[in-house]
Amino acid sequence: MQPVRRLIRRLWPSIRPSFQSRRFRPSLECLEDRVVPAAPVYESYFGGSVIKNIEVQPIYYGSSWNTTYASLQTQIDTFFNFLVTSQYMSLMNQYGVSDGATATSHVDTSGPSEGNIDDSNNAQSPFLTSLNNALASNSVVSPAANVLYYFIVPPGVTVTEQNGESGQPVTNVLGYHSNFTATVNGKGVQVNYAVTPVPLADNPSTPDFNSFTVTASHEVAEAATDPVPVNAPGSLGYTWTNANPSEQGEVADVAGSIPGTILGPNSTTYYVEPLFSDQTLNLVVPTPVASAPSISVNVGADNVTENPNFNVPLSTPQQRVSVATEFLASTEYSTKQITATYQKLLKRAPTQQEINGYLPASGQTYNSQQTLTDILGTAEYFQDNGSTNQSWLQSLYQNLLNRAPDSSGDNALLTGLNNGTLTRAEVVVMFVNGAEYRSDQVQVLYSSFLRRSASSTEVQSWVQQLQAGTSIESVIIGIVSSAEYANARNQILGYLTGMYIDLLQRPPDQAGYLQLMASVGVKFSSGQD
Repeated sequence: MQPVRRLIRRLWPSIRPSFQSRRFRPSLECLEDRVVPAAPVYESYFGGSVIKNIEVQPIYYGSSWNTTYASLQTQIDTFFNFLVTSQYMSLMNQYGVSDGATATSHVDTSGPSEGNIDDSNNAQSPFLTSLNNALASNSVVSPAANVLYYFIVPPGVTVTEQNGESGQPVTNVLGYHSNFTATVNGKGVQVNYAVTPVPLADNPSTPDFNSFTVTASHEVAEAATDPVPVNAPGSLGYTWTNANPSEQGEVADVAGSIPGTILGPNSTTYYVEPLFSDQTLNLVVPTPVASAPSISVNVGADNVTENPNFNVPLSTPQQRVSVATEFLASTEYSTKQITATYQKLLKRAPTQQEINGYLPASGQTYNSQQTLTDILGTAEYFQDNGSTNQSWLQSLYQNLLNRAPDSSGDNALLTGLNNGTLTRAEVVVMFVNGAEYRSDQVQVLYSSFLRRSASSTEVQSWVQQLQAGTSIESVIIGIVSSAEYANARNQILGYLTGMYIDLLQRPPDQAGYLQLMASVGVKFSSGQD
C-alpha cells in the first residue's frame, strides 16, 4: 500500500486555487428516515499510531537560505520553536497528541533558488536525496517514529507533487506531508517528512510569512494525527481522518482557507490553521487575538481585506435564518436529499431529469415531503414492493415508521385500498402527516443538529406546526438558526462550519465560506495591505 501524500491547496495572496467538487455523503440517509442517528463525527480513528510528541527537524532546502533569506529562516525557526509547545498542540490532546520539540535547523544549499522542484516520484524525491546526505553527515537528528523532517523551500521556488487521490502531478502546491524510505547505515528506514514552499505576497519580492505559518501549522497537526496517510481505511498507519479518504478529511482540512491566530512570544501574532474537534464538532483555535492585523485575500477577481478575529458576536436570529435558508435552497443540498430519497425508496439513483423536477425555484427551499410522497405513490415503488396493496402497505410501515403494521390499522387501510374508498396517494398522506411519523422526524432533527432528544413540549409544538402545513425544511431552519445551535458553536468560524458539516456533510469551500461570513457579521472592505 503506497502512502497518499496529503496536499493542501488554499487561497492566499499569491495563489488562486481552483475549487474542486467533493463527493458527498448523505447526512441522515434522507431527512425522512425515521432512525435516529448517532451524533456525527467527522474524524474517525482507524488504528494507526499518532506522533504523541512530535520533533520537528527543519531543513531549509535552497541556496538562497544562507544569503537572501537568512532573516526569514530565523523567523521560521522561532515560529516552529513556539508552535510545538503552544496551546495549538493542546487542541490535539483529544487525538492523543501532546507537546513536541524542535531540532537545530539544517540548511542544504544544493537546492535551487528559483524554478520548480519535481517531487512527483517518491522514490526519486530530491528531498530524499537531501535527507540521505544530511543523515550521512550527521547534520540532522537520526530517524525516529516521532521525528518530522520538515523541508522549507525558499520564496520564488515552486514544487510539483503527485496528488495522492488522482495520481496526477500537481504544480505550485502549498504543502503536504508523506513518508519515504531513507538510508541509515546502509539500511532502509521509513521516515516522516513534510514540504512547504514559502509563497510570495502580492509584491513579488516579499515572502508571505503569514501564509507559510498557516500551512506549516496545518502540516504539523496532520503529520502528528495521521502520520502515514494511506488510501484505504484500516490499513497500517491510517490514523485520524475522515472515513472517506477522497475527502482529504484530516483534522486541519475542514478549515478551508480561513485562518485563526495565536499569540506568541513578545506579543507576536501568528496565523495558524484551525483544527476540527470531534469533542465539540467545531473548528477550534486558541483564543483569537482581537487586534490581529489584517491580511489580504483574493476572492475571484476582487481584492478584500479581512480581520480574521472570529470571536466576534454572532449574527442576529434573522441573519442566521437567512444563512440557513440559503443552505436549504441550494442545488447542492436539494440534489443530495433527492438522491438519498431515491436510493432509500427505489434503490437507485435519480436521473438528472428527475432531480431537475424537484429542485426548488429561485428564492424557495427544497420540499422533501413532495419528493417523498410522489415516490411512494409511483407505480415503480408499488411494483418494487410486491405489486399488492398488502405488501405496499407493509412497506410504508417499514420505511416511514420503522415497524411492522398493527393489525387494526393495517386491516382498516387495506380494506379501504381493496374496495376503492382509499387511494394509495391518500394513504401516503395519512402516514406522512400522522403524529407518529412527525414526532419521529422531530426527534431525528434534534438528535442530528442539537445532539439531544427533543422534549415532549418541543415535539408537540413542532408536530402541530407540521400537521398545519409547515415544511420539514422550516423546522430545520428554526433549529439551526436557534440560539442553542449557535451558542454551541460559540464563534462564527464554528457556526458556519457546523452548518456545512450538518447540512452538506462536507468541509466549507472558500468562496461560499467568505460570502456567508459576511452575512453573519464579519465585515470586509476593499483595498490592499
